[in-house]
Amino acid sequence: MQVEDSELADVAAVSAGNNYEIGNMIAQAMSKVGRKGIVTLEDGSSSENNMYVVEGMQFDRDYISPYFVTDNEKMTAEYENCKGN
Repeated sequence: MQVEDSELADVAAVSAGNNYEIGNMIAQAMSKVGRKGIVTLEDGSSSENNMYVVEGMQFDRDYISPYFVTDNEKMTAEYENCKGN
């Protein structure tokens, strides 16, 4: 069943145990990443709800080699015009 954009916050809120704050945040995240984007929910140590948008790809693992890192402060690897198969 296709959910309309106007219904997304309500569906998300019901799925979050009728928590409309979470439902609205999920709807906002979906509008930012689009229908084919990925939204990840994680438990946090704060009592506040936060949303972060990450552009590009993100992995839940360490680098195979530290030589892949291009920014040692942020521990990120950023490349442009990469050739992919």
